[in-house]
Amino acid sequence: MNLLKEKLPQIHPVDLADILEELDHHRVAIFNELETEQASETLTEVEPRVQRKLVSSLTVERVAELVDEMAPAQAADIRHSDATMTCRRAHAIDAPNRITRNLGNEHVRTRRKARGGA
Repeated sequence: MNLLKEKLPQIHPVDLADILEELDHHRVAIFNELETEQASETLTEVEPRVQRKLVSSLTVERVAELVDEMAPAQAADIRHSDATMTCRRAHAIDAPNRITRNLGNEHVRTRRKARGGA
């Protein structure tokens, strides 16, 4: 396993996705060894069945880290691929979108107040 840990950073995410799809028992352990950027890219490459298994094995914080590295469309794919995702995980994944919406809404309210509106 130590040799594998040394080689993981050198494996392209597409190839890692193929490897993880073929594994069963060691899939999560290997995925947990990946750095955030590589894990995020790999997660977008694996098939939805494997995505669900990997996401369900992770902490909410780790899922949020991985999704934060993704483009919005990829993050949406991950969020929607797991129909059984817990509310907490879905909430954590959607947090950046909610923050952006809230900041945008606050900006609009501030501009309206400055113009003398409601």
